[in-house]
Amino acid sequence: NQCMKDHGFKYTWGAWNHETGNVYTYSYVAGPYTWADFDTMHTTGKACDATWRKQANPHLKEETSAFMVSQADMSYMPTDADKDPPPAMIGVVYFHLKNGHDAHEAFTSAVKKIAAGAAKSNWSGHFQTDEINYGGEGAPNYIVVFPNKNWADVGMEANPSLWKMMENVYGKAEAAAIRKSLNDSIEKSSSHIDSYNADLTYTAPK
Repeated sequence: NQCMKDHGFKYTWGAWNHETGNVYTYSYVAGPYTWADFDTMHTTGKACDATWRKQANPHLKEETSAFMVSQADMSYMPTDADKDPPPAMIGVVYFHLKNGHDAHEAFTSAVKKIAAGAAKSNWSGHFQTDEINYGGEGAPNYIVVFPNKNWADVGMEANPSLWKMMENVYGKAEAAAIRKSLNDSIEKSSSHIDSYNADLTYTAPK
């Protein structure tokens, strides 16, 4: 971070500690940026490559990278949430879909209906859905992120519950059909909790 600051690196990288799952894992998230931004980021970041290799690489077990593409119609977030500071904690759910076009269509259709239902009912739960591009072997197809204020907020269920909200909006039969379609599209899923680490975050100069 100090090296990037010294070189006037223009892109903020937010740091997250994994509080559950593999607690020796850290995630860094940058963006939203354009594809062209990553050309500039790659070029200007080279100034700190030697520092990274010398000071960080000796401690790494592995490192992976992926692009996340935000899906607005598959998300339900507060108005102007992108202008707010990062939440203190997030729940992160990885979704690996079954092979084939049908599973992908079923998943996206179901999540779009959930987002639309949440907006229509002013639901108390919020979530951001991102599609994973170029994540490599074993990467999930989608990541869903739930913002939280603290551990108490993590443990607090939305009221009404997700599928009760869906029943209220779509009716019991259609909500059950959406739930089945969603479940049938998923090969596997996993989840963990992250906390925002301001000390390890690099904030670009304005």
